[in-house]
Amino acid sequence: MSKFANADTDLPVRPFETLASKFDYWSSTHRQAAEALQLTCERPTLLTLFTGRGGSGKSTVARRVLRDNLEDSLIGVTSFSAINSTDPCRALLAAFGADLGPGENKGCRHDLTNHLRRVADEFRTPTLLIDDAHRLSGDKLQMLLDLAKLDRDGAPLFKVALVGDTGLFDQLSTPQKGFLGPPFRLEPMTKEDTFGYVKHRLASAGIETMQFTDGALDLIHEITDGTVPSEKPAERFHHAIAQVTSHF
Repeated sequence: MSKFANADTDLPVRPFETLASKFDYWSSTHRQAAEALQLTCERPTLLTLFTGRGGSGKSTVARRVLRDNLEDSLIGVTSFSAINSTDPCRALLAAFGADLGPGENKGCRHDLTNHLRRVADEFRTPTLLIDDAHRLSGDKLQMLLDLAKLDRDGAPLFKVALVGDTGLFDQLSTPQKGFLGPPFRLEPMTKEDTFGYVKHRLASAGIETMQFTDGALDLIHEITDGTVPSEKPAERFHHAIAQVTSHF
């Protein structure tokens, strides 16, 4: 039985939500990043950082890893907003698919511990993925780590994977950095991958013949700097094309 939960079903923008998967471009850099994030679901490390510039493809990688691990992992998905705006414990219960029920937060930690221990025989140690984690407040992150360390025998109750911008490491306190496993940074697309991305997007639109010269593709890579921001990516892409067209 697989399990995937999302704490933000009522939010207008959900964690790791971008375009439909058919528009995903899967480069060699993305494959390496997926392998690194995959290890997060397998190793006992309490805290993992997965960072990259906006538009480098973090959401693409995260969605793929989620799909590939649903059979034997309990993965909770949430965003900084759900944790910043409420009691982190209740956000975790929602992210991991527990029934919150009515009432106050009394007994929340007990409910969280019991819920995750009940699924321990079926899944590996649960992993919490937090999108836009660079916008998570420091005190709320510390509360999450304190909750993760609640379990017996020294093993974490759940693991935390922070997905965010490249400055995320510097936002951690020295004690928090002590829980870190090997971090991974997703670099922007190379020139070759930018060419591949353009070709892939054209093919997704039903255009099989490359419409741009090598010089135009070079300029697209220069303008976009190898990234496609998740917010209105088509707008950024079309802006680049418009600039390219003005040069030819």
